[in-house]
Amino acid sequence: MPFIFFKKYFSPVKYISSVNIIITGIGAVVGIINARLLGPEALGVIAVVLGIYSSITTFIDVRLIDVVGKLYYQMEEAQYRGNVLRVYLIFSGLLGGLMWLCNYFIVVFAAGYFTDTLIKPGWVAYSAFYFSLNYLVSAFQYQQRFSERFYLIGTWRFLIYLGWVFIFLLILASSPNVEGYFSASFWGVVWNFIMTVFLSVFIWIKYEHFNIFSNDFGGVFRVYFQQVRLIFWGNLLGYTKMLHRGADILLVSYFADDRVTGLYKIARSLADSTFVFYDSMNQVYFPRFMQLLSANSFQEYRKLILRSLSAAGFLTLVIIVGEWVGLKYFVKYVLTSKFAGAELAILILSSTLFFIVGFYIWLWPILIHNGKLGYFTGFSIVAGFIQYLITVMLLQFSAADPASAALGYLGYYLFLIPVMWYLAGRLKPELFHGLLKMGIFKR
Repeated sequence: MPFIFFKKYFSPVKYISSVNIIITGIGAVVGIINARLLGPEALGVIAVVLGIYSSITTFIDVRLIDVVGKLYYQMEEAQYRGNVLRVYLIFSGLLGGLMWLCNYFIVVFAAGYFTDTLIKPGWVAYSAFYFSLNYLVSAFQYQQRFSERFYLIGTWRFLIYLGWVFIFLLILASSPNVEGYFSASFWGVVWNFIMTVFLSVFIWIKYEHFNIFSNDFGGVFRVYFQQVRLIFWGNLLGYTKMLHRGADILLVSYFADDRVTGLYKIARSLADSTFVFYDSMNQVYFPRFMQLLSANSFQEYRKLILRSLSAAGFLTLVIIVGEWVGLKYFVKYVLTSKFAGAELAILILSSTLFFIVGFYIWLWPILIHNGKLGYFTGFSIVAGFIQYLITVMLLQFSAADPASAALGYLGYYLFLIPVMWYLAGRLKPELFHGLLKMGIFKR
């Protein structure tokens, strides 16, 4: 009875959102402690190493998550779905091992081009393991959403995160430097990996009744290989994401010093914390959107579109107004004056939440459902070049300022979202006619 009462007032979206907001709030505090202990110069060095790793990881990641979302809903038979998830995790494990090898050797070779600080081998080893394990953690977390056990997932994710915070801060406080940061990140992700795998196995056995130790994959390996076209375009799209959200920090570090790079990193970190709303909604809505598209339930799809747009407008307005009023005090008294100059970049980067929550969350499932990533990938590459062109021009001819890179980052979405709208409209025109009839532009 208490649980039924709880579910009445906390839908899966509200509960996951609440958990993620709390986690994000704690994460923001951890980030502030980290920034105060290390300072912008050390953050700049860390940003260079992580930027290289992020770029390599994105380059190797073939975006199997897009294939999983499509294959999982093709059949309702339990063991078929279990095999889809198991094969996904097997491929993810192989890719994680490849990432470690590439990350270690490329960072040793390339880091000197972006910072004058000597990169120690220990930093490289710790961070290589961190990114490989973190990739696997993300794979396990992603497949959990298909069980739709959102209350269980949210609760465990919160408990796992508390353990990570304890481990990370304990190690960082004892060694407040770049090496301590990488060591803390490594042991934290080891904890995350062990506990996340345990939760997945528990869900499979207790609720989904998958035969997880079976050698019979029911031909699912072959089904994955049949999706090579989707994988190809998804992988190519991953290169664009690498430019957009990974190598952008390296671009800043190449044209500016470690301090400006550190300011841009803290601005990205704080603005990215607002994406908690997208993550929460997407965990629940992505499976729902895919189900509705498979059933041709366009009326329900339109309702979710309107809900996404309304939530995006409200959340972005509240965040931007709050930052406009209080950001200068936050930087001065919380981050300390060492981080003065990051304010405008934080404000600009936070505005991208509107495009991600309001549009990306429902446009993307349409493209995935129809297997039409080719044109979108091409336009994403164009958007990435636009972002870099704006960033380089402003850094070179205006000012070496984190806001210059933030404007380039915003330009990516200003170009890409209208293109996504156009492509999705050609695939599902009935959805857009319905939106007009429902008065979307009058809301």
